[in-house]
Amino acid sequence: MSNATPKVENKRGINPIWFFPVAAVSIGLWLLYTSIMARGSYITINFRNADGITPGKTTVIYKGTIVGRVKDTELNKDLSSVAVHIEMSPQMKNYLSKDTKFWLVSPTVNLSGISGLSTIISGKFINMFPVKGKAVKVFNAFEEPPRGLRKDGLYVKLHSKKLDSVSIGSPIYFNKVQVGEVTNFDLDMDGNGVEVTIFIEENYRNLLLTTSRFYNVSGFELDASLAGVKVQSDSLISIIKGGIAFVNHESEENKNNQKVTTNFEKKYTLYPSYAHTVPGKKIKVIFPLGSAVAKEKTPIKFRNINIGVVTGSEVDRNKAQLLVEATIKKEFENIIVKGAKFWEVKPKISLKGIDNLDAITGNYIAVDISRYNFKKSKPAGTFTALAQAPLKEVHNKYGTHLNLFSSRRNSLAKGQGVYYRGVQVGVITDVRLNTRAKNVITEIFINSPYHKLVKEETKFWNTSGVDVEFGLFSGAKISTQSIESILSGGVEFATPEKFSMRKKQYFQVHKKAQKEWLEWTPIINL
Repeated sequence: MSNATPKVENKRGINPIWFFPVAAVSIGLWLLYTSIMARGSYITINFRNADGITPGKTTVIYKGTIVGRVKDTELNKDLSSVAVHIEMSPQMKNYLSKDTKFWLVSPTVNLSGISGLSTIISGKFINMFPVKGKAVKVFNAFEEPPRGLRKDGLYVKLHSKKLDSVSIGSPIYFNKVQVGEVTNFDLDMDGNGVEVTIFIEENYRNLLLTTSRFYNVSGFELDASLAGVKVQSDSLISIIKGGIAFVNHESEENKNNQKVTTNFEKKYTLYPSYAHTVPGKKIKVIFPLGSAVAKEKTPIKFRNINIGVVTGSEVDRNKAQLLVEATIKKEFENIIVKGAKFWEVKPKISLKGIDNLDAITGNYIAVDISRYNFKKSKPAGTFTALAQAPLKEVHNKYGTHLNLFSSRRNSLAKGQGVYYRGVQVGVITDVRLNTRAKNVITEIFINSPYHKLVKEETKFWNTSGVDVEFGLFSGAKISTQSIESILSGGVEFATPEKFSMRKKQYFQVHKKAQKEWLEWTPIINL
């Protein structure tokens, strides 16, 4: 039997049996981590009411993908709203900042179309606009899709004295094509006007220039005249929701195009109508009350050429006058200077026919200026309109002013002709009473060289109407002048063969011509 002693050796290292509990702990920690990471974030959104929101069914959608689901709902303590508890997808964890927005989507039918149509089958859902940032847990839902979230277009601010009928969602038009919408509006800093924020679609942002002009297109326009009744309106949506349009006037476009490239780069004025956007000289014309030229878009014409348009009017109650505001196109600004004459043109029907036929579709304002005033070219911004159109005859310095007197005016009136042997040689410039109201004074102007026909012995008579004489045996004798003088009226004169140079300034107007006057045939060199 051997007496050998067993030798014990200590081996260094980890016993393999410990690998099993370490692996089990690692797997547990990994499962715990993945469970936490997969659980997502829990948030609360406060809605005014939870109509259509069902726990376990209603989802949160972003770009058509489910990123959250409603877990529970409960009334808030003050009973003013409903707290909706939602579990969000883990990938949205970094996008639940204070600027993130939520709103409920439901089917809506209105004049602008049908929105939220997909909810008819799937039910209501919560839409979101995520913004990356520090996470928060509680949100307040919007009543409707918030405006101003899009980044693929252009935001612009407009300023107006009043809001008119524009509202959030009102369309923005260019050439009657919708290119954007109103996203917001608020009072300006001074509280004296309104600032309107609009969004222009990306495809149309190149249409907006720094010289573009915006105007209100809400409602419709009714125009009734002798030519008929015209009703002009924009789309039905703009009538109900209001609308804004903008235009680029050719006279203001430059070679570089001056396109707007960044949001809120320029603040624009929102004009009340298209007529206000026309670039040019702003003027005021004073008309008597009752003038039919106060309507916006009433044209202003210079020798049948449209040179401007009426943009507005107001009544001066103190002076009982109508102040008409207008814009003159830039290329015609040099015409509108001191001395320019304005008057209202309207159709006139008489036995002669229809005068001013071009005004049958609506009255307009005519303007003219003498060469003298045009050459002086003194600037002016306010004008007083004439009661009627100025006389067509040219009053040159070689003509003659004369005064005729009679006991009654009869049918004489300003603008009627002065005739010699049936040929018009002058015009009546005024009809008035003399200072003692004893006689009627008819002022006339005879153009050169016909003023040489008036001598000291010249006789004047009224040519208006028809002279009828009855005799017992001779019957009726009718004497008339030319058809023109019968219809338009006026005075005629004759000079005898024997005459002397004129010295007097006043001549009597006889009711009718004596027979011998009509037979006078003097020879007078013109």
